[in-house]
Amino acid sequence: MKEEGKYYIKLDGKQLVEVTKELYTVYRQMERKERYQEERDLEKGLIHYDS
Repeated sequence: MKEEGKYYIKLDGKQLVEVTKELYTVYRQMERKERYQEERDLEKGLIHYDS
């Protein structure tokens, strides 16, 4: 989330923490990469399981 030049990320889905622009950018890139991989796996029918 961005608010007037300040950058925030959510921890545990609820707590907002102010971070630098660089950290925010890296966090968003990692988040998007994970989403992309999940979308690709779903598209190709890959199923993950824990044993």
